[in-house]
Amino acid sequence: MSLFYYGTQDQLSKKEAFHLKKYYKKHSFISSGRFIIDPAIFTNVNLDCKNCHRVHVMTCCEGGQPYSTDPESEEKLRKAAPSIIKTYLDEKRQWEADQSGYMEKFAVGPQHPTIKLCEGNCFFFVKDDDESYCSIHRYALDHQRSPLDLKPMSCSLFPLDIIQMDSTLFVTAITPETTAFSRWGYEYKDHLCVNREIREAEQISPELFSIDGYRPAWEWCRDLLQTTFGDEIITIIMQSETTNGT
Repeated sequence: MSLFYYGTQDQLSKKEAFHLKKYYKKHSFISSGRFIIDPAIFTNVNLDCKNCHRVHVMTCCEGGQPYSTDPESEEKLRKAAPSIIKTYLDEKRQWEADQSGYMEKFAVGPQHPTIKLCEGNCFFFVKDDDESYCSIHRYALDHQRSPLDLKPMSCSLFPLDIIQMDSTLFVTAITPETTAFSRWGYEYKDHLCVNREIREAEQISPELFSIDGYRPAWEWCRDLLQTTFGDEIITIIMQSETTNGT
């Protein structure tokens, strides 16, 4: 069975595949059509991204780069990239993009294209004294477009994960049990956004990652799921939610 992180050209490693199969044997899921729904997607999370830097050392866009993109997504970004780079990025990155582009291939493993790193962060990540933001996302909003239309899927999928198992799609979410095979790994094990129990124990201002702001993980990605897979998957998830008793 081939196992890919959906929306990328990246296969799970042997170790990740092992942990996925182990997890798959231990739990029960809801199957409908080409989808297998993991009840983990009903885990309550709070993507209070605007306050992330106030409680964590780094945001999602820092210290790394997106997974590889599929050819269709790469082409959409290619058309918008010149305007994004000219409008939002500093002169250093503009020069680098002119000299060597903004994409690269992983140095190890299969050579699939991804957005390159610059100073340790995603090439399109902007950080200044006042704010930090994804310039692709900002460009889309400034031009009345959906960010989902331009950003790599992995950038919009968190906290969900979708794994392509041949012709079947396994829809799950980041939890302590799924980190061993999730594309998100262990980096978020202490992040308040996906760890309500940790948040409840933290002595911080109540408006930061508000307890009342936690809701099922899948709801944060509803637009992405509906745009990518249509109403079918939303119906399946909502039926599964009722079955799951959440």
